Amino acid sequence: SPSRQYTSRATGDLPKGAHVREQEVPREYRSRARKYDREGDPNLTENQRGPLERTLKDHGDAIGLCFGFYAEASPNVHKLVGVLADKWLEQESAGSFDFSGNHDQ
Repeated sequence: SPSRQYTSRATGDLPKGAHVREQEVPREYRSRARKYDREGDPNLTENQRGPLERTLKDHGDAIGLCFGFYAEASPNVHKLVGVLADKWLEQESAGSFDFSGNHDQ
């Protein structure tokens, strides 16, 4: 049977698995950080954040970069590729680079 990530609702388009998975990543990272913080300090109250959860929040939460079974990429992957392409073009205008980003001599 198909996984729930590929199961459509009664109406609307079938969500792509990579997109569905991408949306789950931040919640899972927060949940794990919270779990490990509580294992490390059982005295944390429900409303307190431990060091892992605080650090994760301070850095803007986890970002899902996901690929699906049918070679689809999540929206954040497409955004990252766009940013990298823009930066590559900026670097190219400053001079010649090899694929590792080093200046050619």
